[in-house]
Amino acid sequence: MSLFDLTGKVAVVTGATKGIGRGIAQELVIQGANVVVSSRSQGQCDAVASEINHDLGAEVTSVDTNTGAVVAHRTTGQHPRFLTAGAGAVWTLNQKFGTISRIDVTGGRTLTVPLHTPGFGGDITYAEGRIWSTAMPSKVPLSIVDATKSVVLCQWKGEGGDSIGYGFGAIWLTNYHAGTVSRIELNDLAAECRTTNADR
Repeated sequence: MSLFDLTGKVAVVTGATKGIGRGIAQELVIQGANVVVSSRSQGQCDAVASEINHDLGAEVTSVDTNTGAVVAHRTTGQHPRFLTAGAGAVWTLNQKFGTISRIDVTGGRTLTVPLHTPGFGGDITYAEGRIWSTAMPSKVPLSIVDATKSVVLCQWKGEGGDSIGYGFGAIWLTNYHAGTVSRIELNDLAAECRTTNADR
């Protein structure tokens, strides 16, 4: 039940990329407001706007706080599900198509990188100049993309995960159904990576 109706109203939320500000932006959208998000990080603003747009079927706009310019929502045409930011871009994992999209923060140019890893679960993260993505179920559960060149560096043959993280010289994968967290040493990953798409 809605306590009040903000349909047709515009709400500007500052500090909207996390915590209370993000929660307020989401609730204002639910109550019908057209929301403009802003913070010190344009990349994070764009990412939050994209997430709210996807999750709530809304159109949230982000504003560049350095220039005051409105940065409209961006379209990948690939049904993005998860996202991360790094190397001057917002990156989305598009599960249905098994692709990653790179959306440049300045200029808004979109580029799609085919991974050939369609699935229903997965995640994406940025670290060490690379985009790391995982998908479940998939024949190629872990892909590594060069964030500067937007090319697939290698794809790992091991088990994938529901979520992915990077730290302590390793990639970390969770498997919700199995109740596990796996650590993959970067040296082990390099030894088991494949760089061609021939055996898919």
